[in-house]
Amino acid sequence: VIPPNIVWNATQCEATLKPTSDNADLHGLNFHIGEAEAFLGAQAGVIGPVLFIAMLVVLYRLIARKATTTEKHLFILSWPVVLVIVFQALMSHAYANWAATAYAAGVILAVFYLLQSKPRLLTTSLIINGIVAIIFPFLGVYSHDVLLPGGVPVLKRYIGRSDLSWAIAATAGRAGTATIVAESRDILADLFYTLRDEPFTIRARSNGDFPNNYYEQEFPLTSASGEEPVLYITSGNVSCHGTMVDPVADLSRTSGYLKGTKLKAYVVPASCLTNQLT
Repeated sequence: VIPPNIVWNATQCEATLKPTSDNADLHGLNFHIGEAEAFLGAQAGVIGPVLFIAMLVVLYRLIARKATTTEKHLFILSWPVVLVIVFQALMSHAYANWAATAYAAGVILAVFYLLQSKPRLLTTSLIINGIVAIIFPFLGVYSHDVLLPGGVPVLKRYIGRSDLSWAIAATAGRAGTATIVAESRDILADLFYTLRDEPFTIRARSNGDFPNNYYEQEFPLTSASGEEPVLYITSGNVSCHGTMVDPVADLSRTSGYLKGTKLKAYVVPASCLTNQLT
């Protein structure tokens, strides 16, 4: 089962290893202790605090040579993944979900240990995880109202995406442009989803090199668009054939995921954005 996957990845290096390398963002030996600590702490939220603490106890038991054979086998299928991502976080950064594959065996490991030593904690774990599972849907409904200390919404990362897409659509409508171009993968992702039933063509700006994301690969703006006017969404200034272009709208966000990010819309000929392409 495994060799064909390895062969495919080896022969598709640019499509697999390069994006993975870009995500890892490794630049030599750097020790970001805070990133590693934050990643480890976040794992308690991924599978639940009781189960993760149980996994930590088994890690200690293995180091102290007290682990059972079953614990050793389940350890091999779980903890190495977590430790690899801890190292990644230490060298650069890591998102909490990057170690998700560890918990197919990790949850079994934690439950196995708790059944043998502290079965009552399984009930505690079920209650905690169950409460969290019930809370999440309410967070989605009241996403603007549930705040962290400092007034930051818990779901800041998700708030305001569709609002921005609709604002971009309205700007394109006023400008009379049917094509929307952006360079941000996040913005493109929501444009494709939110405006899926709208009469707009959405394209990613490309520099002609290897695509940096799915949208540059599948939906690049090409020189075939010629002088067609497009609405270009960017955080920078835009010049066309040596002349600075004035924005038609300021789309900077005052709340949500892109709060504080300067974002403007420009109407320019497609050739201004594809002049580096052949």
